[in-house]
Amino acid sequence: MFQYKNSYVGDNSAVGNIVNELAHSKELNQISLQTKTEPYGITLEYNDIDAEQVEEEMKHMVISNATFLFALIKNADWITFQFTDN
Repeated sequence: MFQYKNSYVGDNSAVGNIVNELAHSKELNQISLQTKTEPYGITLEYNDIDAEQVEEEMKHMVISNATFLFALIKNADWITFQFTDN
């Protein structure tokens, strides 16, 4: 995943490859990129996450995944995580 360091939000392939390496990528339903005007951002929509402590798992996953995305994508200004039950 670190081969995509310094990628841009507009690079669909790089963003997709990074997200596919992150936690719960199997539950990812859709990626939307806001690239028309600044601030640039990413919306990740997830299906139900199968975990015993779903709320705690979701918090951990959001923090971890956002950290990787902000570190690897140069112009990411915001990231939104959407879940089917929240």
